[in-house]
Amino acid sequence: MKEKLKEVLKDNYINYIDDCLAFIMAVERGLQPRHTDRYIVNSCYVAGLIIFDSQINGYKFTGEKSSVKYAGYQWVVDDYMQLFLDAGMLKSKMYTSQTVGKMKKLFYHNPELTPKGVIVATKIYITDMLNKGSVDYLREPRYFIYKGKVEESDLMSFIDYVEEENNKFKSVKESTLPSNIRIQ
Repeated sequence: MKEKLKEVLKDNYINYIDDCLAFIMAVERGLQPRHTDRYIVNSCYVAGLIIFDSQINGYKFTGEKSSVKYAGYQWVVDDYMQLFLDAGMLKSKMYTSQTVGKMKKLFYHNPELTPKGVIVATKIYITDMLNKGSVDYLREPRYFIYKGKVEESDLMSFIDYVEEENNKFKSVKESTLPSNIRIQ
């Protein structure tokens, strides 16, 4: 089983395979490690090897590979691409397998990413573009992730923008507090 898990992790462009294996083995045995790095947990989730079970308030092992077509990247189809459809983009411009593949590669090169961060940045991008004109100027979801090189990602630019704005807000908020109080 260990070799099959390694293969699934490699297929999903996951780094830190040994750490992921240790986490998965613990979850499979019913343990709920609470001090595992967020990247490790997200990687195992994205690979479709674990799911969050709200009844036990923890993770469950799904098996060696999820039967869902896009495994841990189903959110790309259900949430990310849906944002573009809701904005009025034609369904014919949705290339699901390419979009999911590009998202996997982006997560591989940027392990600090989270699905929530991607969705927030995408909402800001779509809102900004719709305020400037029409849906015709929106990039296709696959090309918004990146076109050409992963390093030249429009999505990453918007994620960085959101983080900068959050940091500005946090510093302004902190500067208005008494000096002995800090925001966590």
